[in-house]
Amino acid sequence: GVSDADDLTQKDVVTLDGTAEANGVVAVLRAGTLVGTAAADAAGNWTLGKVSLAAGANAFTIKVTDAAGNQSPLSDALTVTRDSAAPAKPAAPKLLAADDTGASAIDNITSRTQPTVTGSVEAAAAVDVFVNGDKRGSGLAAANGGFSIKLDTALADGPYDVTVRATDKAGNTSDASPALKLTIDTSVPGISGVTAPAAKSSKAGDVLSFPVIFSAPVTVTGTPTIDLTVGSNVRKAAYATGSGTNTLVFRYTIGTGDNDADGVALASAIAVPTGAAIKSTANNNAAVLSFTPPDRSEEHTSELQSRQYLVCRL
Repeated sequence: GVSDADDLTQKDVVTLDGTAEANGVVAVLRAGTLVGTAAADAAGNWTLGKVSLAAGANAFTIKVTDAAGNQSPLSDALTVTRDSAAPAKPAAPKLLAADDTGASAIDNITSRTQPTVTGSVEAAAAVDVFVNGDKRGSGLAAANGGFSIKLDTALADGPYDVTVRATDKAGNTSDASPALKLTIDTSVPGISGVTAPAAKSSKAGDVLSFPVIFSAPVTVTGTPTIDLTVGSNVRKAAYATGSGTNTLVFRYTIGTGDNDADGVALASAIAVPTGAAIKSTANNNAAVLSFTPPDRSEEHTSELQSRQYLVCRL
């Protein structure tokens, strides 16, 4: 079994040994019935092999006869338990909630490369964790059967099947559990483009929208902003919508006194005030919020360019 000292085994045939009076004859009995005899050596050591075990508890005692024919009283009993029943097939393991790092706590996507899996098996069983069939962790279940095991090897980005097997105290091993479908994602979203409003003259009250395209879906908390230079004044286009997608829209409403004859200039990064954040929806990694500043010399288009998004004449 799992322990070498608990007298618990899955085997149906075992070897018994012990010590007795030197050179004595040892009679081994089970429930009062003779199982076999063995001769003790000069040091008193004896061994009896090929002893069959019944399922469940087997209580063995010995009686020793010396060279003069004198018999000892019966020894105290040694109880050997045979358990050949494998544990029940475990349920699929679960990703530790604290390790499910994305916006969803139940999508089994994490940025942690050595996550912890949890589950329940037979009480006090040994648990082995397998990733795509390879052993990647082990531990012992508690008295209530619960286990929590951190993988012992870092995983690269990608999808994985995580299964567990339970081995009981007698050494019987269960079938593999169904798989936990786990995804490791350590990627960091970045800005891949900004779409500008069509070049035109605008007036006070008009709303300017700036869609910012990320390489992967992101989740927004708070109100990030992008600085706009309108004439000699810095204004802020505030986050408006798009959380959970890969496109965030920032908007600015033109105010009275906003005049810029050669176009509005866009800053080179999104500003995140205290309490705000833009993070990967999948793994909660903070997104990279900088981008290449637009080029003022370009023609008025809807591409990522500088000072050509629009001309504000009020």
